[in-house]
Amino acid sequence: MGIIGAIIDNSSRIGKEERVAIEMAVEDFHATGNQSLALHIRNSQREDPLQAALAAYISNAIALIKSAARDLIDGQQVQAILGPHTWEETSLVVKVGSETHTPIVSFAEATPKWATELWPFLVQASRDRLKQMEAIADIVQSWEWHRVTVIYQDRDSLANEVLPHLSYALRQVGAEIGHLVALQPFASSSLVEELEKIQKDQCRVFVVHLSVPLAAQLFEKAKEMKMMEKDYVWITTDPITSLVNSFNASSISSMQGIIGVKSYFPESGNQFQDFYHRFCRRFRSEHPEEVNNEPGIFAAQAYDAARAVALASTEGRKGRKLLAKLLRSDFHGLSERIKFTDQNLAPQHVFQIINVVGRSYRELGYWSDGIRFSKTIGEGASNYPSMKDLGPVVWPGEPWYTPKGWTVPIQATVLRIGVPNRSTFKEYVNVEKDTLGNNLSFTGLAIDLFKATLEELPYHLPYELCLFNGTYDSLVEQIHLHNFDAVVGDVAIVSQRYEHAEFTHPYTEAGLTYTANLASMLTVQQLEPTITDVDALRQSNAMVGYCKGSFVSAYLKEVLGIHNIKQFDSIEEYAEALKSEVIAAAFLEAPLAKIFLRKYCKVFMEAGPTFKVGGFGFVFPRGSPLVPEVTEAMLKVTESGKLRDLENNMLASLKCLDSDAQKDSGDPSLSPNSFWLLFVFTGGTSTTALVVYTFFIHKSVAECKTNWTIMLAAMKKWGNPNRRFSRRDSDINAETPAIAPNASALQAQV
Repeated sequence: MGIIGAIIDNSSRIGKEERVAIEMAVEDFHATGNQSLALHIRNSQREDPLQAALAAYISNAIALIKSAARDLIDGQQVQAILGPHTWEETSLVVKVGSETHTPIVSFAEATPKWATELWPFLVQASRDRLKQMEAIADIVQSWEWHRVTVIYQDRDSLANEVLPHLSYALRQVGAEIGHLVALQPFASSSLVEELEKIQKDQCRVFVVHLSVPLAAQLFEKAKEMKMMEKDYVWITTDPITSLVNSFNASSISSMQGIIGVKSYFPESGNQFQDFYHRFCRRFRSEHPEEVNNEPGIFAAQAYDAARAVALASTEGRKGRKLLAKLLRSDFHGLSERIKFTDQNLAPQHVFQIINVVGRSYRELGYWSDGIRFSKTIGEGASNYPSMKDLGPVVWPGEPWYTPKGWTVPIQATVLRIGVPNRSTFKEYVNVEKDTLGNNLSFTGLAIDLFKATLEELPYHLPYELCLFNGTYDSLVEQIHLHNFDAVVGDVAIVSQRYEHAEFTHPYTEAGLTYTANLASMLTVQQLEPTITDVDALRQSNAMVGYCKGSFVSAYLKEVLGIHNIKQFDSIEEYAEALKSEVIAAAFLEAPLAKIFLRKYCKVFMEAGPTFKVGGFGFVFPRGSPLVPEVTEAMLKVTESGKLRDLENNMLASLKCLDSDAQKDSGDPSLSPNSFWLLFVFTGGTSTTALVVYTFFIHKSVAECKTNWTIMLAAMKKWGNPNRRFSRRDSDINAETPAIAPNASALQAQV
């Protein structure tokens, strides 16, 4: 006769399902085999954990678990132990089992990877469900939420596995964990206090990873505080979701609209259907207090684990031989294929998505690793990238719209908006104090745009502008340090700043344009900068300028390899340094270069290529729900033409400062005085040419007149037909024949 033991929690729904399933597996083994198998079950709980003091409960639980393990191994001489369900309990039992070489077949939700290496007699009989965190992340992405609050159970070692996986999965889809709320395992007194805290926050998407009793209390309190109504989103993990059917009517009524992720296992086969009917009858008989008699994933995996141990324990195997036989198990159980790899079953890779509605729940569809969403499972199933494709969802409060995942909190505090005090270009941000120095006024394009953007939001957003003295990098970091809720100003969007915050879309053109003196001003075609490329700057080791406190300093050194740099506090300092050749060029962000060249339009120009950088944007905390809302509002301002009007008004108010200065300083400009020598030379040359031309024209006219007189005289002679030319007539024309034609013929020839 073989002997096996089990340690389960008889007071929990999971423990009740596991006990009935294990007993059924042993009975089925007796019915199909020639060997009998004794089963000894010990309870891991003796008192209601919700009524016990935490410290006393933990102390008693540890002593009870150790005592149960010792009794089964030393007293009952069991060959293996099934359970317990939690890792904390399993870690106590496996220490005892390792000393006696007794295999411990754990039902814990997740076992740390190092555990099976440390304890070779530990076998994980429940599947790793961490993939459900990827399913939750895809749900979050489907509805375009960007931030979640995670409510988990304190002192739960499983949280050490769950939270990193969930955080990573959310980052892969552009979301993040905004807050972590740790609840004491058995203390309900802190629930209201914690719910009040998260109620004040903007995030309205909550991921709940708790034990079933604590989760039931949480939702009942949340309903009392009107947190199960419109605009709220609640997502539950396994094991909560797998046990929804076991919740009483009061608990179900407080969970309306919840989305849940539960482990999937096939329920249509003959093997499961036979188990299902027998289980329901037995469970109803042994536990009439339960409202639901159907077996779930925990009953299925307990049955499979007990069957595997029973098959391995034949022929009186113990210790290492029993362990080796158990790890070679390979059969199709109720919870899919039972085959161990490195003392673990294959991870759970298919989950069902449900929606709690009415007295139970609706099955929306499935999520599979590598496939994402589908309405059915198996060959021919259509796959979808978004949960939206699974059909409509009934949200808490049953709104006709999908919750946006955040809202202005009921007890909203005024947002503290940081504004830079070191802006070189006051046209974007200008801060002035009154005569008494008590009040500050904030003006400039960035401030005006921010105010116009807030007017486009569908709600009122109270804020307070706060002056900050320091670099722009330090200003952005203040958001991460929770000193500011946002930053408004001429703040460049730079990749390294994303470590501390997140940006809206840029509201200016992107680029870094550098400026240099003009080498020549004689003709428009000859306007060229004194410096034409960055290579020339590097080779000459010429000094260049940049705005104090901006990211340009690091960009010049790390990207362009220019180290001879000088910072400036004002636009006038830039101009003077360029004119006096203290610097060979000034590197400015594209929107600032517009202002500079507008003010100094005569002697400076853009030079070289434009280096691509991010432009200016408003700054918020990473994952802030305000980012997409403010970006959308800013786009409305842009599309309406209001941003263009703000820019045009700013540029139109600027005067070219170097026009009058050049007159006093004698700087060359394209005026008539610049060409007086050319005028004198051109005028003299033109006059001489005119005189010569007139003289030759006069002489030519006189010669032509004489020739015509001779011709007319000849015509008169030719007009007499009896006249013969004498020899002297040949003087007129040596080639004239002796007898001339008549006058009419001559005239025709002429």
